[in-house]
Amino acid sequence: MKTGSDRKYTPEFRAAAVKQVMDGARSVPAVARSLEMSPKTLANWVGRARKGQVLVKREQVRPVTELEAEVGRLRQRMPGCAWKRRY
Repeated sequence: MKTGSDRKYTPEFRAAAVKQVMDGARSVPAVARSLEMSPKTLANWVGRARKGQVLVKREQVRPVTELEAEVGRLRQRMPGCAWKRRY
């Protein structure tokens, strides 16, 4: 089983996993085992779905543009420089 907090699940993956349990055909541990994920995580999603809550707690983060990535790299190279943000 893959573990760790770095594991990301798409909203589509979450919905499909919950559907397998909610349809009544399989248990939470069986579905979690087949998907190589934590049964506790899947149980949390199923509980939220049964309460009518959304499965994803936070919004998707917008991707970083190439220019923003370059600015980040330059800032790392010059840690002593005082950068002022202009927005």
